[in-house]
This record gives sequence, C-alpha cells and structure tokens, in this order.
Amino acid sequence: MRILIVGFIAGMFALSCNQDVRTEKELYLDAQKFEAAQEFNKALKIYDLIIENYPESQDRYKAVFMIGFLQMEHLKNKKESIEAFDRLISEYPDCDLADDAAVLRDIALKGADIMSTFEDSLDSK
Repeated sequence: MRILIVGFIAGMFALSCNQDVRTEKELYLDAQKFEAAQEFNKALKIYDLIIENYPESQDRYKAVFMIGFLQMEHLKNKKESIEAFDRLISEYPDCDLADDAAVLRDIALKGADIMSTFEDSLDSK
C-alpha cells in the first residue's frame, strides 16, 4: 500500500513539474484513472491541460466533451456543462460527439439528469 501511495505521489509530482513532457495519450490515461477513482476535479484539470497543450489535436474535442459530461453527471455544475457542450458543438460541429453533446446540453438546459431522462424515454415506449 505504501509503495502504491509513493508511486502515486511521484506520478503526480512528475505530472505537475513536467506537464509539457507528457504526451496527450498519457494525459488521457491519467484523466481516466482519476475518473475511475472518482476524483473528478483532478480529471477536469487533466482535460484542461489537454485542451491547452494540444490545440491542434484531432482528439481535443473528446476532452471538451468529457469536461461537459463530468460537470453535468458527477459534479452537477449545470452552467459549466452547458458551456462545454456549447463549445464542442461550436468548435467541432462535425465530430462524432456533437450530436451527443447537443442531447446532453438540452438535458442540462431542462434541469434534468441523464439517467432520469433515459428512464423516462424507455417508459414512454
């Protein structure tokens, strides 16, 4: 357990000191680890790093989407989620997540949550 904690701290130190050295793929993996550990604010910081450090990336829109999703589903920050989804739709209208972002934005605008919306949809069939 102690080795795991030391390794985690060393990894976080390396991330904070060498942000420009980490590849985009490594940052995505780090963000996913934080999500799995339910450390959503840390995952958001990683996604922000991806957006900031890889502006020409073909996968940058995925970080924007995940910011919206985490803000909506886990942190319950309606305003921030809508802003992220609007950004994705505006900047990447033809990406494969644009339609999903539009649906989630509309759900957030209604003040609903994802699961209840889908449950209502299933119940109406």
